[in-house]
Amino acid sequence: MPTRAACTTTSRSGSKSTGGSLRGDAYWTHIRRAEALIATGRAHDALSEAKAAIALDPNHAEAWLHAAWALHDVDHDEDALQHIDRALAARPESPWGHRLKSSILTSLDRNEQALECAEEALRLAPESPYSFHRYAITLLHLMRREEALTAIDRALELNPESAHSWDAKRAILANLWRKEEALQAAQQAIALAPEEVWALNNLGDCLAKLKRRDEAIAVYHRSIKTDPTNAHAKQRLQDLVDEPGVELVILVLATVLIAMGVVSLIGGPCGLVSCGLPLAVLIVLGFAVYARTRPDPMDEWEVAAPGVRQTVETMAEQRKP
Repeated sequence: MPTRAACTTTSRSGSKSTGGSLRGDAYWTHIRRAEALIATGRAHDALSEAKAAIALDPNHAEAWLHAAWALHDVDHDEDALQHIDRALAARPESPWGHRLKSSILTSLDRNEQALECAEEALRLAPESPYSFHRYAITLLHLMRREEALTAIDRALELNPESAHSWDAKRAILANLWRKEEALQAAQQAIALAPEEVWALNNLGDCLAKLKRRDEAIAVYHRSIKTDPTNAHAKQRLQDLVDEPGVELVILVLATVLIAMGVVSLIGGPCGLVSCGLPLAVLIVLGFAVYARTRPDPMDEWEVAAPGVRQTVETMAEQRKP
């Protein structure tokens, strides 16, 4: 964060801070509080701090940026867009501001405009891994997968320790149906962020997609232990438990035995041989076909792109140019 001297002379937005040093100190105190509150998931409290800073200096970009950040965290994206526009009016050369606006526009499904903002961030900071990360996510939402993969690879060249960028690569590869490579990217993300629920959930999804059922279940249990309210992992577990397995085999055998018993009662031993066995074979074949063609819930799972909460987390590290 800026020093006290920076607060009382020229701000990061390039505009003069209003008032004396005490007013400047109060302004930056609210900004620091807002940033800390967003990082801990208390976006509503962060918004109050950002608005207090705006009241002290409505012409300064930083307060508007933080207000937009907090509003984006709670999905108030139309309001967030208005606030980020105020911030960029005061500080148009902010790569972070353009990345945040791109994220907000993506949430509003205005992907072409989001791409323009991501490109502007890249123009302002052409060697920033964060600009390439945001650019890749925007391309993914436009289904320009190969370009997205090139962009995220560049982000990882510049910052290979970013769990968020590895997870973005996981999403891109999964959308390209490169499941094994997607799993490798998810494993890289979890190695860097072993306690993050989003990383655990996405690793579990990759394992499930590869039919590595027991490993997926173990990861989902770990995710739920980390966050007992984790609805995503609970639903995935339910889907996996509902898969046909031993229960289906038991059902097939029971049906065959009942059919054979009915036929033998009606036609005796000859009826069992002439009708029962062919009927049993047909039933077994029917269940085999059903088991192979039954829709797998995992095949209908959407590939999780980095969501708003995760994107908000990346904004903290993306404060750099």
